[in-house]
Amino acid sequence: KLLFSPGAMVSHPNQALKNIPQLLLPSLQAFQEGERMACTTLFAEFLGSPLLMENEPKGLRKQVMKVMLQQTEDSSIPIQRRALHGLRNAVTEFPDKVRRQRDQILGSFVRAVCESCDPHAILDAMEGLCWLLRDPKAPLKACVAIPLALQARTCFEDVSRKQGRP
Repeated sequence: KLLFSPGAMVSHPNQALKNIPQLLLPSLQAFQEGERMACTTLFAEFLGSPLLMENEPKGLRKQVMKVMLQQTEDSSIPIQRRALHGLRNAVTEFPDKVRRQRDQILGSFVRAVCESCDPHAILDAMEGLCWLLRDPKAPLKACVAIPLALQARTCFEDVSRKQGRP
């Protein structure tokens, strides 16, 4: 269990916290699931915070985004969920800072919506998708639209069956 509040840590930035992202980056790929979970949770909050997204060097932000995208495919479902939450934070709070990684983020969200069995991960992915698709510079490509349409159709078919419709 976490013995700190990630949200509190990143909402009260000070000089001592500025080194945390750089120091913890290697732990996102640790063998121990607990270590990966703690770091993924912390970085999920950092991705919605000006501490990382505005004040840190662009190179570090890019590294964090790259590793968090990888975390969406972690073997641990809770880690996947936290990574999706972090990407959603970045997309909703700092859309201009993640525009170049938009296609990779979009792919992670679509995979989560279509393949995840965790309702919280699906919710974070859907919220992130909604924010990404609000951007007029973000046209919905066929590679994204088709899986989403098939997934939506499945949901509607399930509702129709429950209501006794053909």
